[in-house]
Amino acid sequence: MNILNTPEQIARMRLATIKLGLEVELRGFRLTTRAPKCFSIIKKEYGIKGDKLKAYREFCARFDFEPKEF
Repeated sequence: MNILNTPEQIARMRLATIKLGLEVELRGFRLTTRAPKCFSIIKKEYGIKGDKLKAYREFCARFDFEPKEF
C-alpha cells in the first residue's frame, strides 16, 4: 500500500489534483460542484493570470508538470 506520509508528498499530490482539475475544466467539465474551480484556486493562491489555457501552461511550467496539448 502506497501511503502519502510526508508534507511534501501531500503537497505534490494536491498540485497534481489541481492540474487534473484544470485539464477537466479546459474540456468544459468540473471535478466537483462543491469545491471552488481549479482555475479560481490557481488565480487566488498562486497569482497566475490569463485565460485558462495560458494559466494551465504557466502552472505546469512552474511546478514541473508535463502539459497536455488541447
